[in-house]
Amino acid sequence: MPAALAATEDAPLSGRIVRGVHILPVRVHWEDTDAGGIVYHASHLRFMERGRSEMLRVLGIDQVALRADHGINYVVTRIEIDYRLPGALDMALRIETTGERLGRARLDLRQTIRHGEQVVSDALVRLATIGPDGRPRRAPDAVHAALAPMLK
Repeated sequence: MPAALAATEDAPLSGRIVRGVHILPVRVHWEDTDAGGIVYHASHLRFMERGRSEMLRVLGIDQVALRADHGINYVVTRIEIDYRLPGALDMALRIETTGERLGRARLDLRQTIRHGEQVVSDALVRLATIGPDGRPRRAPDAVHAALAPMLK
């Protein structure tokens, strides 16, 4: 890892995995809300993106190296999302991510945003690994093995 990217006490927190669920705490800021002070619908997607990226980081999957060394990226190909309760400014939220299905070039994740035990939103997210040409490409065996414990 380049020295500039090495972990420091100023490094952002990546969350933790508890019994196959990655948990990432976030707080709602002004930029996350609409004119009515409610979490804007697209902010849910940004929070979930952070949850997915940090889950991969905690599992030891370096997305920059994956692209540089293997020429592949994870891309979202489908999202089904249900908005259940409004989030609000300064609310502490928890993004929970767990695996639903793992293939060689596909990964289905369940992502839930909670405030306490209340579900704010819930989504099924389908990802694919693609090469530079935009076509599906198999994930390396090490990536597949790292993701396997996240399956329900």
